[in-house]
Amino acid sequence: MRRYNGFCKGVLWPILHNVASVYSSPTDVDHTGDDAQAESDREEYDADYAEYSMDDVAQGPIHGDGGREGELWGAFTAVNRYFRDTIIQCFNEGDLIWIHGFHLMILPSFLTRRIPMAKIGIFFHTPFPSSEIFRTLWCREDLLRGMLNADQVGFHLFEYARHFLTCCRRLLGLNYGMFPDSSGGHNLAIDTNGRHVSVTSIHAGVEPHIINQVLGHRSTVAQVHNIRNQLAGKVIFAAIDRMESLKGIPLKLIALERFLQRCPQWAGKFVLVQVGISAFERGDDYTKTRAEVIAMVNKINDRWPGTVQFQECAESEMRLQQRMALLRAADVAMVTTIRDGLNLIPLVS
Repeated sequence: MRRYNGFCKGVLWPILHNVASVYSSPTDVDHTGDDAQAESDREEYDADYAEYSMDDVAQGPIHGDGGREGELWGAFTAVNRYFRDTIIQCFNEGDLIWIHGFHLMILPSFLTRRIPMAKIGIFFHTPFPSSEIFRTLWCREDLLRGMLNADQVGFHLFEYARHFLTCCRRLLGLNYGMFPDSSGGHNLAIDTNGRHVSVTSIHAGVEPHIINQVLGHRSTVAQVHNIRNQLAGKVIFAAIDRMESLKGIPLKLIALERFLQRCPQWAGKFVLVQVGISAFERGDDYTKTRAEVIAMVNKINDRWPGTVQFQECAESEMRLQQRMALLRAADVAMVTTIRDGLNLIPLVS
């Protein structure tokens, strides 16, 4: 599991967000105990993949240097196989298999070999990078072919879908376009091995009636009045972000500092209420981001007292009602994520 997380969070996560390096040092890998299992995983994958990838090119040493990269890749493929085995046990003919997240990018390939009649969709909740970034991955072709064994690939934004299409064309030599469907319309799809893989962009939304119920609740109204009374006479900026580098809190604070340096007449007239959601699972990224944010908040408040009110808490302590109260009380909501697929923090319960 440590190696699996190392591949997902240490390799895929930054690349998918168009960042070549988020971490200052490679993700640590524990080399003790299960080296033989990791090697077995890689050998099993190589044997399996050559059959169902429908690739005429022989499978060579394409997974990095065969050391750290090979171990991470072996763990990643092993977890995808665990999901495959469980799905096969539960699958009935006619079922639709809907895969969510970049953690299971190659799962469609494993599934189509065992249950070729299955209808499979995979949806990405992260961005997808440009081909110039994605091609830096040693396993780029395997990941793309894994996704293309699904019948439909979905993204939140057309920008991400366009990057995926471009990667398939530039890295795999595949064509894409608008192809007729069974209902008489046309779908954007990739032509691969005699199949048309649909590519869609589907936006997420919120439930307005739930939001309105929360906003009208007595405790929410009381919290709103309490926040406004505490910060009376000031313009209130509110932000709720996870404590990791890609969420952009340090950049937000830098912008705030420069604004006050250039426009000192605004000092004391506004306040930024910044809520940081602890992200212990991000490891060094969380630790370094947290230290940087605290240092910058102290620096700003030393020069302009009361400008930033910073609070760190667990996600369980900042549920929908607390978030709605803060955002309702604010004059400006600030979302400064560097790059994001679906930001769950502001509105999701």
